[in-house]
Amino acid sequence: MATITKRKVKGHVYYYLVEGKRVDGKSRLVKQQYLGRTERERY
Repeated sequence: MATITKRKVKGHVYYYLVEGKRVDGKSRLVKQQYLGRTERERY
């Protein structure tokens, strides 16, 4: 199953498409693709 996850790194928000599968009965990350940042921030 694929989901979109939000990660915050050093104050910036990034989005990733993450696909997970069950391996030996446990959920594992199989694929991860970078989608981009949120709106540009003003400095």
